[in-house]
Amino acid sequence: PLMVNGELMPLCSLSIQTVLTRSLGPLTAWPSHFAKLSQLCYNAIHFTSLNEIGVSRSAYSIRNHLDYDPSIFGDVQLDSKEARNALVVATLASMEKDFGILGIVDVVWNHTSCDTPWLADHPEATYNAENSGHLKPALLLDEALAKFSVDVANGVYESRGLGRTVQSEEDLTKVWQILEGDKELH
Repeated sequence: PLMVNGELMPLCSLSIQTVLTRSLGPLTAWPSHFAKLSQLCYNAIHFTSLNEIGVSRSAYSIRNHLDYDPSIFGDVQLDSKEARNALVVATLASMEKDFGILGIVDVVWNHTSCDTPWLADHPEATYNAENSGHLKPALLLDEALAKFSVDVANGVYESRGLGRTVQSEEDLTKVWQILEGDKELH
């Protein structure tokens, strides 16, 4: 059962607001958001992951599944995982105690950033052309299209009427004609 401040919260009474965690700013700013959401009668907040995010900066691209994203701490310097955890726990406890809001933190373990050191140590944990043969055709297509794009940018197809950039429907038609007739890409 879901409990808020020691009281049962029936599932049918949930009014949930989803937030992109990084859009809330540092933890010190979160109580002002909680106050506004409470005034709007939300009694649960669904947070995107609090974990350290990767190079893409996507909320669902986790670089480190075992620590928080430094951005949620703002200027507060915390030297240990335990100190960071204590501040997050205190902030979320305050959300419940002071505003009557339940917290739901979204953790999706397979949403992993390409720059996580973990994948370098455990490549078997992800789909790749080596352990998932069905991906090889997609990889080959990606490689061929990447080469084609570089060739276009380098002017390889100018003699066939395609400039170094694709800017019009006419250019797209030329791309299609080149791809259909280029046996190297088949």
